[in-house]
Amino acid sequence: MVCESGTCLWETPEQTGEKPTGRCGHSLNVLGRRAIVFGGCADQDSNPIFLNDAYSCDLSQPDNMKWSKLEVDGKLPPPRWRHTATTISPTQILIFGGIGEKHRLNDVALLDTESEIPTWSDTQPAGTGPTPRSYHT
Repeated sequence: MVCESGTCLWETPEQTGEKPTGRCGHSLNVLGRRAIVFGGCADQDSNPIFLNDAYSCDLSQPDNMKWSKLEVDGKLPPPRWRHTATTISPTQILIFGGIGEKHRLNDVALLDTESEIPTWSDTQPAGTGPTPRSYHT
């Protein structure tokens, strides 16, 4: 959004690089000067496909944002949409629940972006977790 002389207008910034496919039910978290898109549901030949990919958008140059697909280490969480993704530190995103390919989920995964190659961790919180869920906040 650009505001000048009391008037605000939405603008589409210039974007380059490998952009994520169109999707719904995904998450977007901002970590410093980049945005991370994870998961969601896309259309493939008129059929839904659940995703577990991650993309990064460099926000350091607002007039020329650059997308890239994240190459990651660790165990990828199962594909999902309608999950929550919470920024829990300047370099970490916590993923919870959502809708998987066959059922709702109640698992937890952590994406740590501190190193050059981001790493997924399959966390196992202590105690009894909540019931599987989606569309939650």
